[in-house]
Amino acid sequence: MGIEELIPAKCAKCEYFLEGECLRAEEQIGGYLPLDYGACRVNGSCIPVQIESSRFYIPEKCVGCSFLAGETQSGYQCLQDKEIWKKGKPLDWGEWTPDLPNIGYAGLNIDESVLEAVKNGAEVFVIKRLRLLNNNLTLKFCRQAYADLRCMMEKFG
Repeated sequence: MGIEELIPAKCAKCEYFLEGECLRAEEQIGGYLPLDYGACRVNGSCIPVQIESSRFYIPEKCVGCSFLAGETQSGYQCLQDKEIWKKGKPLDWGEWTPDLPNIGYAGLNIDESVLEAVKNGAEVFVIKRLRLLNNNLTLKFCRQAYADLRCMMEKFG
């Protein structure tokens, strides 16, 4: 079995496909997106629910689902079609959209409080929080990151 067989056909032919990941929103999130393996066939609400004793949220319909795979570094996975894809796939969030845009900054840890502060123009909070979440960041770098995140918030928010 070649690697082509493990990649959705629409992704293999897409201009944004690179090394098994998707570059479609690289400018927005500062990284790659997982490939689109299709919609989940389990019905239910996609409202985010935080997993107890975890920093991750999952769609409400995934709570108690037999296809939900344990926590990895990047979150939870769905094993619904593992026999087809030979690996887990991203969780399906359906029509749910977050209150804040999904933006990122390559190489930086950014949490929801940073995005909320960027949205509200709280530069000092953003600088302090970025320095807390990431080691060895200079004030100059944090100020530039804040300015860049503001531009991204305006563009993608």
